[in-house]
Amino acid sequence: MVFAAASAEGVVREAALSFEEKEGVRVLVHAGGSTRLRTQILRGAPADLYVAAGPVDLPGFVEVVAVNRMVAVVPVDAEEVDWHRAKKIALADPDFAPAGVYARRILEREGFQGEWIYGGHVRAVLAYVELGLVDVGFVYRSDVSDRVRVVASFPDPVEYQAMALSDRESSRRFLSFLVENRSLFRKRGFE
Repeated sequence: MVFAAASAEGVVREAALSFEEKEGVRVLVHAGGSTRLRTQILRGAPADLYVAAGPVDLPGFVEVVAVNRMVAVVPVDAEEVDWHRAKKIALADPDFAPAGVYARRILEREGFQGEWIYGGHVRAVLAYVELGLVDVGFVYRSDVSDRVRVVASFPDPVEYQAMALSDRESSRRFLSFLVENRSLFRKRGFE
């Protein structure tokens, strides 16, 4: 059982299918906001591996499996937008997802004065932008779809950390598989 950040769900599912074919071990993926997943783990959820969009914040051996960056996006058909002047900006809720923490830091650093709309995680934020419910959204570069356009990129790297949580040999092997197959992450917009 792999608990994975919502922004890494697609690539972790793809890796899980490849791992299942190669190793013959069934891999289930549960995705959500990294902070919420960590809380579930601390409350005893049966996770064998945790892939977080940022620091794992649990004791033990951690591997960096990918790097991502935050971007500001607008609907693909939006007029030219200076995101600093947007009235409504969507970001992931900082209490549930690291993407919200990173976006909040950027907005505070840039002195943004508009209204902040929270989504549970970056996929919700992306949907808000795609549907035109907000002027701008802050998502990871890897989440950019063909229904949005990037109007700003931010240099701060976001390391995706992973940790085996159980003593199962298969969980350690899947962690190694993720590290060895970083090209799967790169194909989906990660570094």
